[in-house]
Amino acid sequence: MATPTTTTAFYIRSNGDPAAVLESGAVALPANDLQPNQVLLKILAAPVNPSDLYGVLGVYPVPLTPATTADKTKDVRVPGYEAVAEVARVGSAVRDIQVGDWVVPFRNGFGTWRAHAAVDAENVFVVRKMGEPELALEDAAALYINLPTAYRLLKDFGTLEKGDWVVQTAANSLVGKYVIQLARAWGLRTINLIRDRKDFDATKKELMDLGATAVLRNETDELADFVKANVDAKRGVRLALDPVGGASLAPMVKVLGAHGAAVLYGLLSGDPTPAIPVGDVMFRQLKVCGFWVAQWDRDAEVAEKQAMNDELVALLRAGKIKSPAVEKVVVPIDGRAVGEEVVKRVASGLAGYRGNKDLLVFQH
Repeated sequence: MATPTTTTAFYIRSNGDPAAVLESGAVALPANDLQPNQVLLKILAAPVNPSDLYGVLGVYPVPLTPATTADKTKDVRVPGYEAVAEVARVGSAVRDIQVGDWVVPFRNGFGTWRAHAAVDAENVFVVRKMGEPELALEDAAALYINLPTAYRLLKDFGTLEKGDWVVQTAANSLVGKYVIQLARAWGLRTINLIRDRKDFDATKKELMDLGATAVLRNETDELADFVKANVDAKRGVRLALDPVGGASLAPMVKVLGAHGAAVLYGLLSGDPTPAIPVGDVMFRQLKVCGFWVAQWDRDAEVAEKQAMNDELVALLRAGKIKSPAVEKVVVPIDGRAVGEEVVKRVASGLAGYRGNKDLLVFQH
């Protein structure tokens, strides 16, 4: 396959509201042939994540990927930190990656909202070798941000024993649903907090079907009452997970047992100051930690990431975890601008977060 000189992409020229700044069109690929240490990728699918919204707004610490429009008249930036891609060509010096392998980003994203990318081989990680059993696009596309986030949240903040309790807010988020499934696979019990919404009963059933132990309403006394009635008072809840921020952390901290941990990994509320009951933290010697998967990714050894990915892929293939429903947004790649309706759909997905996550599927 010859290296294409342009490819279809979503891009921005300046940061701002996605509805106002997101565009699409052809962007240039490197004019020279593939470099010895590079791989040419066909991007198969790329999720629309909260981090992408923050990147478009200009408030995310990982910059978007610079690019140039095909006519070389505009300098633009391509969003997208997560994706699954098929290797279309490999450079002469690449040894461990083959044409047909499926890969995900390894060290931060590289502008995944485009149909092709030429990247250094060290910046991708193989998740499916050519000839191995298939993975669903939505499963493979989650192996860089969302599934690893859930995995590390349960693995890295204290030793959890079978039967231990974990409590989390935003349990109906993609990471929240993965936490539920991984916890079930590992013998842990989860208390899952969601807003009191019109579809509460349907959402509760969905989460219970995934393996939740309990689904409760936020901003009520249900959590305290449930823990008092069901959780061993001496051991208490061992781990609290919060991607919301603001006032949402305090009720969970209050039900943690001695030496438990509370982990903040998002800021969906927009409130940068978490409500932390200092007395509870001090007297029960609790840990309050932050987690950002991009930093873990920078720090991780290759062997550690390989072991995690191998376990996650095995769980996916065994049906122990599955990706929640996504809405596939098909993106034609004829080299012209994507239709206005598709751009609007992606922009609204960034800004509004409908019930199901959008997954960009490039129509190779």
